Amino acid sequence: MAADVAAALFDVDGTLLDAVHPHTLAWWQALAQYGHEVDAVTDADAVDTAKPAPDLVRKALEQAPAPAERSVFVGDSMWDVQAAGRAGTPSVGVETGGFAAAELRGTGAVEVHPSVGTLPDGPDTGLPTRPRAGER
Repeated sequence: MAADVAAALFDVDGTLLDAVHPHTLAWWQALAQYGHEVDAVTDADAVDTAKPAPDLVRKALEQAPAPAERSVFVGDSMWDVQAAGRAGTPSVGVETGGFAAAELRGTGAVEVHPSVGTLPDGPDTGLPTRPRAGER
């Protein structure tokens, strides 16, 4: 999952209210500060079936475009992990959604971190710094 990752997909939805737009803008700005690009944005309105169905993950992969097996999905719930797994995409869990590491691992997360702020950055620590040019 390290240096050959084609796409990193993030679940950035709002938990208490529909705050997808501000979350997306904040993520875009934060990622841009570190040289990462946002290639696609999608939401539940783009699919017929919500998570844990794989539809939303597949839609994001289609828009990226990136192969499922060479991508990684970062989410904070068991439904995120299940949706990624059903789409054939490895998932990394973060414990900010109210689920413990054991629950996220139990549903298939390959890694779990306390928050997105503690996600490793680099090919030797789990997640890539960015996809390699021309390898999507």
